[in-house]
Amino acid sequence: FPQSLEQWRQAGGNAEIREFKIAKGQALVVASGLLGLDDAHRPAGRIDLQLTGMGPLLQRFGVSPGNAAIGGLLGGLLAGKGPQAPAQSGADGALRLPLELNQGRAMIGPMRLPVVLSPLY
Repeated sequence: FPQSLEQWRQAGGNAEIREFKIAKGQALVVASGLLGLDDAHRPAGRIDLQLTGMGPLLQRFGVSPGNAAIGGLLGGLLAGKGPQAPAQSGADGALRLPLELNQGRAMIGPMRLPVVLSPLY
């Protein structure tokens, strides 16, 4: 299996996530994006997250939903994506943030997560 994964990686293989949903009660996470493997065999790519009804969960971890929306907007602006980049949507109330996996690290918007991604093989 590792040899097959390595051939896929070297050929520029990516897994496209068109729509992945997780729901519990009023909370809903919808994800889409592209994932691949970096040279060190760690997951790499970008997943766009759409979070609905996550206020209580964010608050449980000490994160204000308003601050998360502002962080997403600032992250988009700093990445050169303009003011329409990840922010609170007025239409459906969903918080949109990018999840970036790069060089063994994970970032949601401009916030670096305390997660280190290990090689898969």
